[in-house]
Amino acid sequence: MKKNNSKKSGLNLNKILLGDCEKILKLIPDNSIDLINTDPPYGLGYMVNDWDKKLPSTGILEECQRVLKPGGFAFIMASARQDVLFRIISALEDAGFETGFSSIYWTYATGFPKKYNIGKKTAGTPEGSKLKGAYAGFQPKPAVEVVIVVMKPLEEKSYTAQALENGKGVTWMDDCQIPYKDASSSQKPGRCSANLLVSDSALGAYSEYFDLDVWNNLYTDNLPDDVKETLPFLPVSKPSKKEKEAGLEDFEAKRVSDGRKKINDTAFQRDATLRRNTHPTVKPLQLMKYLITMGSREGDIVLDPFAGSGTTCIASKLLNRRYIGIEMNPEYHEIAVQRVKNVTSLN
Repeated sequence: MKKNNSKKSGLNLNKILLGDCEKILKLIPDNSIDLINTDPPYGLGYMVNDWDKKLPSTGILEECQRVLKPGGFAFIMASARQDVLFRIISALEDAGFETGFSSIYWTYATGFPKKYNIGKKTAGTPEGSKLKGAYAGFQPKPAVEVVIVVMKPLEEKSYTAQALENGKGVTWMDDCQIPYKDASSSQKPGRCSANLLVSDSALGAYSEYFDLDVWNNLYTDNLPDDVKETLPFLPVSKPSKKEKEAGLEDFEAKRVSDGRKKINDTAFQRDATLRRNTHPTVKPLQLMKYLITMGSREGDIVLDPFAGSGTTCIASKLLNRRYIGIEMNPEYHEIAVQRVKNVTSLN
């Protein structure tokens, strides 16, 4: 197996870089990244933020493919909405990635519905009685997000040969088995990794078969008490305020909305919520920890070209991976840098 030559290549490791990711990616050598784990813009267009209106460009995806080692995987968060999901998978394929894998589906119980009630809007009109209970289009409560799984094509003739050459073309599924809640179970260490991850007991009694919270707790419980006390996360579905704002105690709290164009009557959308972490789409740390564990080993280099408020970089640090984060928004970059500083490494 080839040795890691990142020191010789001059990679700017364990940093979150401020700037355009397409330009910064061009500075990273070919075949130097072990794993890409990222949460790019979904291209939904319902936020007021310009960055949410477009999917990652072909140029960015081609650069991501170039810097990955042969057989290296990329885990890319995406919306379950069919049009944008189709476009991002097609773009990844056009950029040279292998897409013939099952996606991972992360489900939770805390999504906020965005449906538009036409029946309520037309109430009191002659035609309105016929539209009671009618909603525009199909906008169910969001309960699923997709993790697209793609790989840089193998350079060797088989997965085994690639794994022997550079340790790639593989995922570490044993490390991601979901533990049995019954400690007396004879089938240890746990259930085989599935393409469904459940948070917040979203499937009721069936959640235990896919429970991301249980997996996270297994690894958290094995840590020393002094380390556990410093970890800025809790086993929750979407990230808690405590998790989002750990390390940001000196930041001024701001009134922010969730960025949606159409206002629902919630404190968040009425700009009535004070927040130190102003990024609108922070992902849970335990989800990123799971993906990084699945796709890399200790000492590997994890790249996040859309670092946001730094969750991938935090997870990498906790798991003894090296990382490169890239974020173009100065406010989010500052938040990400401070959040990472707050984390106690497991080294």
